[in-house]
Amino acid sequence: FGSSSSKACCLLQPGARHHIEQMCYGFSPALKVAPKCEQTIAACLTELGADDAKDVHVTLEAAALEKADGQGVAGKIEECAVHKTVIFVRHGQAVHNIVEERVKEQAAREAEACGHAKDSTEFQALVKEARLAALRDEALRDAALSELGKAQVLDAKRRLEHMSIGPRSLPQPTAVLVSPLFRTLQTASILFPEHPKIQVSRVLCERNTGLPCDRCSDQNRGAHSFPHIDFDQDLSPQSCNLCSSECEENAFDVRCRSASLAKLLQRTEDQTIAVVSHKGFLRELERGP
Repeated sequence: FGSSSSKACCLLQPGARHHIEQMCYGFSPALKVAPKCEQTIAACLTELGADDAKDVHVTLEAAALEKADGQGVAGKIEECAVHKTVIFVRHGQAVHNIVEERVKEQAAREAEACGHAKDSTEFQALVKEARLAALRDEALRDAALSELGKAQVLDAKRRLEHMSIGPRSLPQPTAVLVSPLFRTLQTASILFPEHPKIQVSRVLCERNTGLPCDRCSDQNRGAHSFPHIDFDQDLSPQSCNLCSSECEENAFDVRCRSASLAKLLQRTEDQTIAVVSHKGFLRELERGP
């Protein structure tokens, strides 16, 4: 579903069954999984749950014992594979993105004026500190889309509609999962107006840096602002309030959190799903756990 990590989604990607087939070459002469191969399979199935992992182990052993049936591993894996079409969307430009870029450019000019080379540690440190100082502004809490950001979403809407036309058309999503931050809620509302099944999922939050722009504001969200978005049935498997200031994350934390999306998608009954999230989350999802 878009991640390069076979660990998180080897059974969710239609073209990834070959990973499992290759693992079967690790079977020992006694027709048991070789230790290294068994560890690899276990790692690949971590996010699919104990029952699913057990089923696939049994399937692999049966495939080794029943080579003569002509079906092969791919056919057996097909029985427990989950196939989904997932459309990943990053929100449009937000107000804090404008402030961030402006401050970074100004800090870069000042650093160069002080004689620091662009690739120097001093240059990078000065730009980073200026960026963080600007983003600590409480006025940027749960930042909204800019006018350009809204226009970007409308353009994405037209592109998505165009992709649904023709013999090889992309099916329209029957479910939309969205981060609870204001800029993603706005993006989902513009992209899928009056969609009957838009559900909030905290798993999709931006990396919680503790900065105001990445923390939810109660006045920006809820049924009064987005009446067609379901805030009551959060599908997240996590108990932590990821939008609060108490749960700051590093990149590895987000990568581990992103892995739980595979399980969430597997439990969702819909076959075509749109996921509206953030650059930081989607980047770590692509990198894999």
